[in-house]
Amino acid sequence: RISNYPVSDPSKWENAQIALDSDGNIVLLEDNGTTHLFRISAAGTVMEISLSRTARHCSNLMIDQQGQYVFMDFSAGELLRVTPSGQVTTIQTVVPRVMNVVGLTQDPGTGDYVIAVTFRQRLIRMGASGSSFLTPQDPTYLSSPEALIVEQNK
Repeated sequence: RISNYPVSDPSKWENAQIALDSDGNIVLLEDNGTTHLFRISAAGTVMEISLSRTARHCSNLMIDQQGQYVFMDFSAGELLRVTPSGQVTTIQTVVPRVMNVVGLTQDPGTGDYVIAVTFRQRLIRMGASGSSFLTPQDPTYLSSPEALIVEQNK
């Protein structure tokens, strides 16, 4: 065990996801109705990252090429970017709102974000600046995706 982290109600189920930052810290996204973000050092020191705005029902944490935290806010249908200091900005609002994102990654060649949505059998590509929104014309081959990997051609 590395550490414990605080939760608002230990009797409720929570959605918790982790990622490793470039300094070797664990970044923990915890959602129990309200989203909390923590940075946990290798020594086990827990520091909550105060978010500049409320986020609810979040999942699919990743750390992007700039070292910022990116995840989906299902209640708002937003892909969010959070700086290590806690400043939250919206990258893109997904319309119609998606509730079952099962994969989130960043294309290393373009910087675009790609999400996989189960039950709607879709891949959604968003420009890193939020400038584009694309989805395949016939995604029926994605019966129930479980994860997402972007391979860089060399």
